[in-house]
Amino acid sequence: MSGCKTIRTIIMLAGVLLFICQAYAAEFSADLILTQPGDTAVAKIYVRDHLYRVENFEGNNKFLAIENRLTDTTTAMDPEEMTYINLEGPSGAFSNPVKGWEYMKRNTVEKYLGVETVNGFECDHHSYAYEGSEEAHLESWKSKKLDHFIKYVVHYGASGDGSIEIRNVVEGPLDDALFKVPDGYTREKTADEIEMERPAVSGKVSSSAPVGRRLVPGGELIVKVDPELSTRVVLSNLIKDTSVCHVHLYKNGQKIELGSLPEPEDEA
Repeated sequence: MSGCKTIRTIIMLAGVLLFICQAYAAEFSADLILTQPGDTAVAKIYVRDHLYRVENFEGNNKFLAIENRLTDTTTAMDPEEMTYINLEGPSGAFSNPVKGWEYMKRNTVEKYLGVETVNGFECDHHSYAYEGSEEAHLESWKSKKLDHFIKYVVHYGASGDGSIEIRNVVEGPLDDALFKVPDGYTREKTADEIEMERPAVSGKVSSSAPVGRRLVPGGELIVKVDPELSTRVVLSNLIKDTSVCHVHLYKNGQKIELGSLPEPEDEA
């Protein structure tokens, strides 16, 4: 009896491993069609498991990037300068249009709309709406076979719709070189890396906008701004632990409490 249980256990484990291998076995290339009101671009996409590469060398919107979905990192490359940069999270969306579209699903209410066939693939159709909104701003069609999106459509309202989709899919093994930075490329430093190399502000320092500095405990940055221009303050925590930063407003040397600014006068 115990022997039979052991055999069944081995068979079940083998089945699970086989299922996992099949789930991550997608490998294909395709045309990547990006459409905005009044404009259409045709690029290429190469997909292998959790990696994919997008490239477009024509027109004004050129890009070349490798995306790792497991680590949420983008390697953006510049073939003319032979440089590359590694970007984490949403910052990679500026170099990878596919990532930008996929990020639009975040913080939305998802609704399953059924099964439809798109570009020759049976897909699960979903819509995405912001919390409290009755109308979806985004729709997606994901292939069950490829475990990958086939099409996204974003609704801009009166200005029309935008879309991104893959067509002319060719399934099969791809060259390893597609998912690697070519030899001879030089890595560029990220903005955070450059900032970390600058001397940190540990005392009182005065400057004028625009300015960006790294503050350590005891650091105080006094920034003069133009009252005729809007001002934006961006704070980034560069350490893994919690950071606390206080922002104070001053006018004519007098401190202004946040939330107590005078209401603007109505124009006549």
